[in-house]
Amino acid sequence: MARILLLGYFGAGNFGDEALLADWLIRLGSPLRDQNIDIDVIVRGDQLLRGIPAAARLASMISEQIPQKLGLRLDPRDYQALVLPGGSILQDSTSLKSLLYYLWFIRRFTQSTCRVMLLNQGIGPISSWLGNTLTPVVLRNTDLLSLRDEQSMEWASQRRIDAGNCVLKQSCDPILLYDQPPLPDFDGSVLPAAYFAYIPRRSGDLPAPDDLTTEAQAAAKLIRHVREQTGMDCLIVPYALEDMEFAREIELECVGEARLAPGVDQSMPDLWQLTRGAQLVISSRLHGLIAAAGALLPCLGIAVDPKISQIGTELGYPWVFPATQHTAECTEVFADLWRERQHVRTHLEDKLKELKQTLQESDKEFRQLL
Repeated sequence: MARILLLGYFGAGNFGDEALLADWLIRLGSPLRDQNIDIDVIVRGDQLLRGIPAAARLASMISEQIPQKLGLRLDPRDYQALVLPGGSILQDSTSLKSLLYYLWFIRRFTQSTCRVMLLNQGIGPISSWLGNTLTPVVLRNTDLLSLRDEQSMEWASQRRIDAGNCVLKQSCDPILLYDQPPLPDFDGSVLPAAYFAYIPRRSGDLPAPDDLTTEAQAAAKLIRHVREQTGMDCLIVPYALEDMEFAREIELECVGEARLAPGVDQSMPDLWQLTRGAQLVISSRLHGLIAAAGALLPCLGIAVDPKISQIGTELGYPWVFPATQHTAECTEVFADLWRERQHVRTHLEDKLKELKQTLQESDKEFRQLL
């Protein structure tokens, strides 16, 4: 029986990555299973499909969950294709070690008869000499590289990634077009009638030598300002397990003016409904921003890393740096966003129609190569 191997940041409890996996299984994996093709997944932990409805049904489509450390021992000849369904795994801002792991994994499979296809990827930031040297060499030997943003496409074009066998395609982040029903235990009646969602992530930029404000204090100041300007309540919605501690710090600093969203400390929080049920989103996580865009919501990006500023700009969203979210600069940016929120919605409607076409073309290329 033919087998496909999925590689990504899966099983670590990061909602954006789990949603990418769920989207791929629904959109592309289900027809493959109907053709009796097995699907294996490399996993980093035991939180696979956390926060995803019908997680058990989707997990049943996976033939084997392979721990990350064992992945490098796999024989590429056992697989018809290696597929990376999306995300930002080719970057060294988190760690060079992580980038080298993925490059080595991909390289092993490109040296076999196995197809290697990277879908809906964001490239970078890559700042190390080693990363900048190895990444183009490895990618030129893949079969398909579809890229979710203009800056990644420019990076690939400048390095002539398609000079070899690789087909280079413009795509988008599929979460922009993804939707899911509420989880069975989700109770929307406990939510405020109108609220904005604050999606946190610690950056390490504060306190600074010239600003002793903590990150939690900066977030709380922005939350108070938005409450004053909009009259809405604030729910804090951590997208990753690692963000929970920071979310609690912000809640304490807000002293009753913001609270953790209901259920986020449970094993299966409905982060999707909590985000898309808001009237406004402020996000330090990329897929919080993308979920807001898919629901045509106004969103302010907190650019903890460059991909938020890059994709935010492409979608027409304003953004600020984490170290300035408590300053007058941020309040001015927010005022413009809130004043132009209807224009933002109209712009997003047109943008999503365009992006849907690019995703369909990328999927078509994937099916043809497979």
